[in-house]
Amino acid sequence: MSRFSSAALVESLARLFESVGLPPADARLCGDWLTDAEASGVTSHGIARASMYLDALRRGKIAAQPVIAVEQSRPGVLLVDGDNGMGPVVGAVAIDRAMASASATGIAMAAVRHSNHYGAAGYLLQRAARAGYAALTCSNGSPIMAVWGGADPLLSTNPLAAAFPAAEAQNALSFDMATSVAAFGRIRQAHRAGESIPAGWAVAPDGSATADPAEAMRGALLPVGGAKGSALALMVEMLAGVLTGAGIGPAVGNPNDASAEPANVGHAFIVLDPRLSCRATGSRLARHNSATSFAAPVRLLV
Repeated sequence: MSRFSSAALVESLARLFESVGLPPADARLCGDWLTDAEASGVTSHGIARASMYLDALRRGKIAAQPVIAVEQSRPGVLLVDGDNGMGPVVGAVAIDRAMASASATGIAMAAVRHSNHYGAAGYLLQRAARAGYAALTCSNGSPIMAVWGGADPLLSTNPLAAAFPAAEAQNALSFDMATSVAAFGRIRQAHRAGESIPAGWAVAPDGSATADPAEAMRGALLPVGGAKGSALALMVEMLAGVLTGAGIGPAVGNPNDASAEPANVGHAFIVLDPRLSCRATGSRLARHNSATSFAAPVRLLV
């Protein structure tokens, strides 16, 4: 088995993204994005997805050099139009601008439309946590999950993620979860490996339970926690789709499909500056961190 350092993998992926038109800084960001998922053990969102993005960029399904527009109509509220750019590229602009706004207002929200799949949701939040901000994000996507009690794919896995800073970086806390029982990428991996999937992950097109990943891919994933997960997924759809002006439910495209129509994925980023929004919180973070010691950063990937 060949082994590569993270730095070498980032550089190799960056060259591939440059070859299909991304500017060097954006290409390196995308290389780091996929490498981070791979190194974190989330291989369903790592380098296995590179070919999908590269193909979409070559076909013009995703814009390699988008003109990203940011509108701030009032303090702490931003609307970001991604011009069909790569999800992490658009998301990085959104969260960076939200951090700049939160530094003055204490809290800011960036609503993003006309974007694409931004992969493992927690990746972009690292930018905020390292700078001392707490942050949350969620995203919609192409429909692959049924709502509770249904059998037809209506929503994406609609992930949620949050990150919280600490006085000592190794004590920072973050989590990243799909609102489905399992991410679609894990079902795709099982299909490629010729393996079955656990009961309760998905249903076949006729609504029956299935352990066959091929049937699951033609059918629908199931929400985690039944009705509760379905409610969380609908909340994400409201925040990332309805409020942003992005596509909603079946209107959201897929980077894998053959059409030239943009996906119009929506994201939401909420950033809080604990140093301004709540002095007591800031002092409490410092106090708890001085008495807490973790061997490594706590990162929950569900």
